[in-house]
Amino acid sequence: MIDTDTQINTTPQGPVDDRALLQRAELVLGDFQSQIQNVPYEDKGVFFSEMLFVLAAVGPGFSSRVLESGRARGQSTFVLGRIFPDADIISVEFDKDSPDAPVAKDRLKDFGHVKLLYGDSRKLLFKHLQPNTVAIIDGPKGFRAIRLALQLLRTGKVGKVFIHDVYKGLATRRFLDQHVPGTVYSDHDAFVEKFKHLDAPCWDGFDTSQPMEWHSAAEGLVGDPSYGPTFACLSFDPAISYRLILCRLNLMNFFARAGTSVNKKLRKRGGA
Repeated sequence: MIDTDTQINTTPQGPVDDRALLQRAELVLGDFQSQIQNVPYEDKGVFFSEMLFVLAAVGPGFSSRVLESGRARGQSTFVLGRIFPDADIISVEFDKDSPDAPVAKDRLKDFGHVKLLYGDSRKLLFKHLQPNTVAIIDGPKGFRAIRLALQLLRTGKVGKVFIHDVYKGLATRRFLDQHVPGTVYSDHDAFVEKFKHLDAPCWDGFDTSQPMEWHSAAEGLVGDPSYGPTFACLSFDPAISYRLILCRLNLMNFFARAGTSVNKKLRKRGGA
């Protein structure tokens, strides 16, 4: 068992770099493997190496609150329940009538510290914030996820936000790299090389003869594509103006919509 008091800071405040994440992951690997032993992988779920990334960034022994946005079949929720047994975990799924909802409910029924909610996480998460909260966003996607992450960090109550599906080649990833200092990713080469063996059960459901979406997104990029769907980790930093970054995001979206509207009008005129 890891001596969390002396080796790893279990308060999720403050940035963490790739080297520190790698070292932390090496320290917690043995316990993590014990915690996920015999855990089956569910379709649409987060990879096991990505969940090790979350544990390494947050630290074992975390006992505050974890908010999850997007549950699907409960894969990441189940692993969160295992790796953070002392935390208060609240998971929000948008569609109560989804065929995945009863699967997740059944899988998670034995976790007394996991609460399942339904509705719009962009409203619900803010009702359940407390100091040192960790948030995991796997829906909404894209820039809506980034907006939600920045709004959560702006409250000052969220120590870390993890956004899923931020692989290389996406506009969302470029935005984070340009505007959110200290963002780190689970597809870092050294992290992947050391811990990808954890994902052997995850690949069984993929048709690896076809390009993965994270491969297609990387076309034209210099360097290798992302290893998988990929978590981005944003750490709260009091020196960062999240309000300013949100303004930049809103302006970018405004000009993108304006450009789309102009192009539509030009196409109509050209076809007249």
